[in-house]
Amino acid sequence: MPKELKEISSCGGLFEPETVAECLLYNLSRGNYHTCIGLEGWMLGVLSAGAAPEKSFLQAAAQVLFGGLLRAIMLIYIGHFNWIVEKCKRKR
Repeated sequence: MPKELKEISSCGGLFEPETVAECLLYNLSRGNYHTCIGLEGWMLGVLSAGAAPEKSFLQAAAQVLFGGLLRAIMLIYIGHFNWIVEKCKRKR
């Protein structure tokens, strides 16, 4: 695995497959097809909602109210990831 990928992957943490499966099954059993795990997952879910149907008023409100702010935060993440790639590139 390239060093860049290891560093970027370590930023968000990984979830156990069992945890992911439990969350998916829980949401699917309730008719929810939108499953996000962890803070970064939730932020990406809000940002990528687009034209997807939303059953939760609270989640829909978060998508409308926090979309711009979360986009700014994600740009910081992207900048950090690009910095990691450039740093590793310079070391080669």
